[in-house]
Amino acid sequence: MQKSPELNRRLGRMIRLIRQEKGMTLEKLAEKSLITPKHLSSIERGKTSLSVVNLLLIEKGLGMKKPGAIYTGDLIELYEHLYEYVHDLDQADK
Repeated sequence: MQKSPELNRRLGRMIRLIRQEKGMTLEKLAEKSLITPKHLSSIERGKTSLSVVNLLLIEKGLGMKKPGAIYTGDLIELYEHLYEYVHDLDQADK
C-alpha cells in the first residue's frame, strides 16, 4: 500500500512549526493530544500517516479552534495529495 509521503511531510512540518512557535515541547503536546510522544515524533517527521482523529486531537492540543487549521497550503494541492493517496489505496486493493 502506498502512502502520501509529501502530505505526511507537510503536515508534520506544520505541526512541529506551530508547536515550536507556541513554545511547547513534544512531550507536552503529546500529553495534551492524548497520543504518545513517540507517535507524535513520527508524525512530525512525516514517517507516519496522520489519521483525521489524531489531526483533530493535535489541533486541540495546540489550542486551535478551527478544524483543519494546521494545513495552510493551497487547498487544491491538498485535494490532489488526498486523491493520490486514495488512488494508491485503490490500486493496492486490486
